[in-house]
Amino acid sequence: MMKKGWQSGIFSLFLFALLAGCSNDPRNTGPRESPEPTGWSDTSDLSKGIFYALAADPTNSNVIYAASSTVSVYKTTDGGATWSAANRGLPGQPVRSLIVDPINPLKIYAALAGGELFKTEDGGASWQIIGSGLAQNTAYAVAFHPYAPPSGIDVSAGNASNSLSWNAVPNAAAYKLYFRDCPGCTTPPSFDGTWTLIDRSDPVALSYVHTGLTNGIPYYYVVTAVVSGEETTPSAMVSAVPENVTGQNPPPSATKVTAGDGQNTIRWGTVSGAGTYRVYRDVVAGVDVTDPLNLIEDGITGTSFTDTINISNGTPYYYVVTQNGNPTAPSPEVSATPTRMTALYVGTGGGGVFSSGPAGEFRKASNTGLGTGDGLDLSALLIDPTVPHTSVPTLYAGTRGGVYRSVDGGDHWVLNNTGLTGLGILSLTLDGPRGILYAGTPEGIYQGSADGTGGWVSIGAPSMESVTSIMIDPGDFRILYATSATGGIFKSTDGGAAWSTINQGLTTTDIRAILIHPQNQSLLYAGGVGTLFKSTDGGGQWTAIDLGSLENISNPLPAASIKSMISTSGNVLYAGGSAGVFKSVNQGRAWTAVNTRLASREVQALAAHPDQPGILYAALSGDGVYKSLDGGASWREENGPAGLPAQQITKFVSSLIVDPGDPTRLYAGTSGGGVFRGTVGSDGHLTWSPMNTDVSATLPTGGVHTLAILPGSPPTLLAGMFQNGIFKAVDDGADVWVRVTEENPGEGDDLSARSVFALAVHPEFPSVLFAGTTAGLFKSSDGGASWNGVSDLNGIRVHVITFDPALSPFGSGMYVGTDAGVFKSLNEGVHWIPLDDGMASPVYAILADPQQNSIVYAGTVATGVYRRTR
Repeated sequence: MMKKGWQSGIFSLFLFALLAGCSNDPRNTGPRESPEPTGWSDTSDLSKGIFYALAADPTNSNVIYAASSTVSVYKTTDGGATWSAANRGLPGQPVRSLIVDPINPLKIYAALAGGELFKTEDGGASWQIIGSGLAQNTAYAVAFHPYAPPSGIDVSAGNASNSLSWNAVPNAAAYKLYFRDCPGCTTPPSFDGTWTLIDRSDPVALSYVHTGLTNGIPYYYVVTAVVSGEETTPSAMVSAVPENVTGQNPPPSATKVTAGDGQNTIRWGTVSGAGTYRVYRDVVAGVDVTDPLNLIEDGITGTSFTDTINISNGTPYYYVVTQNGNPTAPSPEVSATPTRMTALYVGTGGGGVFSSGPAGEFRKASNTGLGTGDGLDLSALLIDPTVPHTSVPTLYAGTRGGVYRSVDGGDHWVLNNTGLTGLGILSLTLDGPRGILYAGTPEGIYQGSADGTGGWVSIGAPSMESVTSIMIDPGDFRILYATSATGGIFKSTDGGAAWSTINQGLTTTDIRAILIHPQNQSLLYAGGVGTLFKSTDGGGQWTAIDLGSLENISNPLPAASIKSMISTSGNVLYAGGSAGVFKSVNQGRAWTAVNTRLASREVQALAAHPDQPGILYAALSGDGVYKSLDGGASWREENGPAGLPAQQITKFVSSLIVDPGDPTRLYAGTSGGGVFRGTVGSDGHLTWSPMNTDVSATLPTGGVHTLAILPGSPPTLLAGMFQNGIFKAVDDGADVWVRVTEENPGEGDDLSARSVFALAVHPEFPSVLFAGTTAGLFKSSDGGASWNGVSDLNGIRVHVITFDPALSPFGSGMYVGTDAGVFKSLNEGVHWIPLDDGMASPVYAILADPQQNSIVYAGTVATGVYRRTR
């Protein structure tokens, strides 16, 4: 487990932190705090959460919105001097994306981690859910097309008349309804200048009855909206043939069709005495009901049917209805051409892109070309603002599988990854006038052509990692800003050729969002973990914003069971346990849940990439291994490729470590499956192979409690077992496990039958090993050939062992977490003293902070995290 000290990759982080303390590393943003009183203190303060998105009122520089993982949305109306919660109607879930309507800034759309889309029309005073049909658990991005045409157009055939209606378009000043009669047409006519504009007395009405028509002739219709003086593209095309339905045995009347996205809905009037109904369909006018191939649904007991049978957007479909039992003539014929709705787009985590009309009626995923894997896992979604409003929108999607482009409103996507070495896209920004895309990845920032004709080129600074957002100065395209989950904020004044850090005044370097105000390009806002910042001089100096006491949720961390703790550069802490993964950027004073897309909240172990601190791994109880590329903001499953059981891992993972000598290699201990070796491929995904195949010295299949690495090439792996002592294997491909010699052979008191909960390797002398067991702490000075019990801890169950990087020489200072609290040693584990002041709870995780040398943290069974000055 990562709680086992340097062998899990933390040692290299210790060294990095010590070197950074003597350099001009921008992550050292200020002097260290004065020492605090000794003794344990509960770190249970609430956090403002992670600020995922920022948005501005384009007409008022004093109005700013900030989306967080706790209060959901904050708002200021005085330029950031005071803030208030603007979350009435929101369900209290993290808000991952905010979009302000550029035409009416009181209208705002919010994508929630729960997979829902909300809208406010009063500047955040109240919110209403509008997204229906979103099937995914997490909505990461939302894009709004204010010039989308009306959706939901329908037509109903009558006697010498047709009735039409459609959905409203936000900000529409009027609607234009066009028609064309087309006797003899077998397919819809093209919409052109030959169509007639109907002179309606009420141009803003959402319905119209077209009278004075000739029965038996088809009439075709489209409707457009007028938004900000511009006419939108036409709606889906519909048609109806008016008829006078009479007689002793009339067919179904008032046939209506509604054009949808990937579907059409047909409705009709009730026929007296009818048992059931049949619906017929053809792709040409004049549906032949004698052709059995045209029958698409039989035995309908109601008076409506939604057609989704092999239906394609852009193809016209003609329909008639008959009744069964007492056959009648066909109903009046109607037609509709299903069309992609292009007003709202939502990018989800694992479900791809969903599109809808302005009402949020999500009907169909827009995933053709995105594939079935990482392409469906979105982090960013953009609409090209340079495409004329009279054309369908061009979109760009940043996904775990790279960058995709659609030129037909999302119907089809094309991959554009040439030159991208890191495919996990964390952020995406478009310079439309110059046709340039900027992509943020775990490895840095890339620049590419928007049309996909050129390859991607890395332009980021060497210290850039996990680039979470990118913005272009609207007044000067050469000025770029980029935020990082590990390095703070970067600025370029030459289009990305050179970058500088602008972290003066920041109290955290984990920054997730940045906003350049459209009216004042020197006014910037930045959102990080737990804090908002403001700059009035283009990032030269940042000031933390006091949001006040606005929390409306309780922090579950203080009552949680903590099983693993790790730290990464930038004074960032992570704690994993029974309530999931939590993150702190202020020495444990406040914690924020970072559980988006974790399959469960039972975290057994945490691990971090030693060189890329934004890359994390979590072992979940019963759900395998998950990976984050952005410092915990989102997670994805990493249990091996689907359909290849030989490369997958057993789901119950109890321990997890990263090889510090080769971070592309991981080891996982499981319950019942032994040890697995994980290898990170070029696509960033893990494949797994069992290390239990040797037939002569097989590793017991019982539970693996803990793992440790003896450095070398190849490394040697130690496994602490449930009631089976310790085994070791050289990772040379043979996977031969050997039982480590028991303590005091022949005397009946050995390690072979004990449960080993913790293993640690001396950072300076790898032959010195420590094992925490049910009966206390044991030490070996000869690589495990012999073991001796430590008398001070005899009979005390030891759960975790770690070394103190602040005590010289490294390895002389140690901490153990036990059922009796925390113990400390100053002489390489020979003697121990209890540190039980202020805390009385079993300790499963200990972290001696490598960057704040005076602080040590303890994760407990039931009362969360405590910290102590050493």
